[in-house]
Amino acid sequence: MPVGEASRVGEGPHDKKYHDLSYYTREYRKRYWNDSRGEFSARSLPGWSARHLFSLTRTDSLKYMQISGKYCALSDFTGLWWVNLETLVLTGPEPAVHEVVLFSDVVRQMPKLQDLRVLFSENAGSVITNAPSFHLAPWGRNSLNPLKPSPDLVLGQIKHLAVSTMCNIDRTFDCVLSLERLACLAIINHPRLPVALSIWRIRDMFDNMKANGSGRSLKVLRLMMEDALEFSLFEELHEACPSLEVLEVERCGYREGDVGFEWVSTDFL
Repeated sequence: MPVGEASRVGEGPHDKKYHDLSYYTREYRKRYWNDSRGEFSARSLPGWSARHLFSLTRTDSLKYMQISGKYCALSDFTGLWWVNLETLVLTGPEPAVHEVVLFSDVVRQMPKLQDLRVLFSENAGSVITNAPSFHLAPWGRNSLNPLKPSPDLVLGQIKHLAVSTMCNIDRTFDCVLSLERLACLAIINHPRLPVALSIWRIRDMFDNMKANGSGRSLKVLRLMMEDALEFSLFEELHEACPSLEVLEVERCGYREGDVGFEWVSTDFL
């Protein structure tokens, strides 16, 4: 990650220095935290894109790739054939979205992709609100009825999925039908606090899973939510995901300006 950058996931223990605004004005951060954020010097060359970086690798043999959205656009992935890529991890801000390139177009070039982690800590539309704007699974045209959209099932190959609250997952579970592991995480850049999914959005997700059976094979679920737990939520979870073996729930959200728990080192004798 860029020098001095800190992302916060959930409300677990943290180092309080990240909530001190003076930390973000120190000299070494001023030196590296510029518009390029430490990007490659070639980034300043006319026409440079992540496609030039990808050209230095064997995309036909690559199995694991992790890259920040700061360094790429969705169009950089298209036109290349990632035949052996099994894991794709996207971090940082959302990548630039080309008007004719959808995320499903990217996954279509990755026939062996099974582990997808879209962990953006800020969105392209706004750095002030946490409104989800990145669509994982937009619907396409229905061949039988052009007026009625149908789910794009290219994401059906994904078995392990992790998303941040910057991702819009409203229709994702109509398309991701083979999930075994799922994590919905609250991620934001310091010094702001992350805000997790509301209970009504989680209920919508469970209803979606139940309606199309996408939760039947789910075995591991990790959730971050901003509301208090309700017993009825677990009843709905059982109906949507009958094969669940592991469940982890963390409450995470704004509560009267609370900044969470400070990390305290403990010396053991």
